[in-house]
Amino acid sequence: MAYFKSPRLYIAAPHDEVWLAEQAQAHVAALAGQLPDAAALREFSQRHGVELATMMLYQAILAAQPHAGFWQRLQALPATAQQPAGQPTLAVVPAMLHAEHPEVGGDGALPISIARRCGWQALVVPNQSRGSASTNARLLADWLRDEAPDNTWLLTMSQGGVALRWALERHGADWSPHKVRGWLNVCSTVNGTSLARQMLGSARQRTITRLLLALTGMDADAIRELHPDHFSQAVQTPPHWQVINVVGLTLPAHLQKTSLISRYQLLTAYGPNDGMVCFHESLAPGLIVPVWATDHFFRNPAVAALLYRLLALLGRTGLEGSSWKP
Repeated sequence: MAYFKSPRLYIAAPHDEVWLAEQAQAHVAALAGQLPDAAALREFSQRHGVELATMMLYQAILAAQPHAGFWQRLQALPATAQQPAGQPTLAVVPAMLHAEHPEVGGDGALPISIARRCGWQALVVPNQSRGSASTNARLLADWLRDEAPDNTWLLTMSQGGVALRWALERHGADWSPHKVRGWLNVCSTVNGTSLARQMLGSARQRTITRLLLALTGMDADAIRELHPDHFSQAVQTPPHWQVINVVGLTLPAHLQKTSLISRYQLLTAYGPNDGMVCFHESLAPGLIVPVWATDHFFRNPAVAALLYRLLALLGRTGLEGSSWKP
């Protein structure tokens, strides 16, 4: 008798994370306070497995300056609402499909609600939920030129990172960067994603991707624009901006969402990833704040506490001082 086979809920059973952490220590010590580059991290992952590579990367970030010092400074703060100095604004550049799937959180509802509790002005910038990064870059640049208040911090989520990058690179002459104090780059595709390489790698895959975009009403260029070949150089930000990369680091056993499971498996060939983007692809030059057991959708009980601490620090003092600018 044939029985219905239910789909897998997880990629893997729970890991012994204590043992993983112990195994990672020697590799972290060998790095001597440095972070592995993309090629070294990929090679390590292929040799030792993505689980150990992810744990090693997490520990390495917390052992490397200036990231370690910034992390310690954050952890020393209470995770409570604290009133800011002046009147800062948190402007969220949301993720793709944020309007169609607000339950995911890519609309920035959580950071906006926390920011308002902390006495910040907070809003979502004009954005097309199904639009391409180039379309949303133009909308963001227009908002920055015409409406952005002084003392603004930008928070980008997923595709929003590319929109901000291209607002700088393609439309930077149209608006003044001095309205903006800094950038919180959260689980971003700021350097594209190798997932787009997979989705566009063959004629068959390109046909499937075009059909998927058409069926969901998305911009036909939405995936093509995220191909890593479009991002050969690191993004350049204005010298006075402070940049904080908030990255999710997840093991296979942490993933449950079916769409992220399949994407995570595709990306493991490149090393640690959050189910949508590889670690180095998510970074702009700046500080790195890792969030353990967190995937691209940024859903973890630790997220709210982290946001309270970040806003307390940025609202009170910002990141003045060269020690916090890599």
